[in-house]
Amino acid sequence: KVLAVAERLLAVCREPVTFEDALAEMFAAYGLTMNFEQYVLVGSTVRSFLMWLKDSGRLACQFVNSQMLWQAV
Repeated sequence: KVLAVAERLLAVCREPVTFEDALAEMFAAYGLTMNFEQYVLVGSTVRSFLMWLKDSGRLACQFVNSQMLWQAV
């Protein structure tokens, strides 16, 4: 399941996206309902995935107009 989530996140990041956009896409993809608790829990998980994918060289980030954008490599 971890690899499937990673692949889905890479697909979301085909074009440069902010964390918030990536998170919203993941919520939609998995049919989750956004509330504060889910935002914190799922947000933390998505951040961990983003860093893991960046560390493994499959994702890059850049800063544009004071926003961090994530993009698949």
